[in-house]
Amino acid sequence: MKLNVLAELNDENLDIQPTGHPNTIRWNAGHLYITAEFLLNKADRDYEIKRTEWAAFFAL
Repeated sequence: MKLNVLAELNDENLDIQPTGHPNTIRWNAGHLYITAEFLLNKADRDYEIKRTEWAAFFAL
């Protein structure tokens, strides 16, 4: 799945928590984003993390 697909979803769908799953689509997308930011920064110290305030939501 491409991340740009998320832009096509409406906010209502992003916040649905499917039965049997612990998080919403929005939460999972944010977790993937901040994890990628963290790993990119570790690999290249010149890469600046754009959303430092999001890290607290995912306890990296």
